[in-house]
Amino acid sequence: MEDPWILRNYLNAAIQAQQQQPIPYSRLNGSPLRHWFLNQGRIRRGSLAD
Repeated sequence: MEDPWILRNYLNAAIQAQQQQPIPYSRLNGSPLRHWFLNQGRIRRGSLAD
């Protein structure tokens, strides 16, 4: 369940590293912190393979 958030964070960082502004996502908006059921540690680590 965390994979979309990890991918979103990775893509946003890659876009910003190129001095570009990422466009807003239609479904993954806000912070994953508001979803209590997500593994926040896994999202922070950015690891797709656990």
